[in-house]
Amino acid sequence: MYRVCIALVDATRARLFTFDRAADEAGLREQLVEHTELAAAKSPRPNPPLAAPGGVLQAGPLHDLFDDHHGPRAAARDAALARTTLAALREVIDHAAPQRVIICASPRMLGTLRASSAGILPDGLPVEELARDLMRVSPSELRNVLVSHGLLPPPPRRHPVA
Repeated sequence: MYRVCIALVDATRARLFTFDRAADEAGLREQLVEHTELAAAKSPRPNPPLAAPGGVLQAGPLHDLFDDHHGPRAAARDAALARTTLAALREVIDHAAPQRVIICASPRMLGTLRASSAGILPDGLPVEELARDLMRVSPSELRNVLVSHGLLPPPPRRHPVA
């Protein structure tokens, strides 16, 4: 049996899958199973008033008004989600005993996951990365994308019945 663990991660959640391929007397069988979905913890965020009475903008920290999701708060949220995701991925790895791991995330989140992975993922287990956010794809679309990038084997050919 050939088994791969797959993690899809974005800034707010993660999905963990296993892909199995096995040969038996009926031919090749494949199965892509979603094991868990994780969500980032929501942090309380103040809602500062945008304008004082009379329509004048109040003085205050502008970063609260124009949060571009790349500041220290976002980095802390990304790191927390990365640690939670990697711990859950390790549980799936320990249970499923895959030959490889595939992690799909944006380039920024991949960097955060890499930085958090020391001591969590087993040594010697190949980890391949795809710098794409695939969080919203269906399992069949995920399979096709991973095949197109050479990360999963192509589906078995169906022989027409004569």
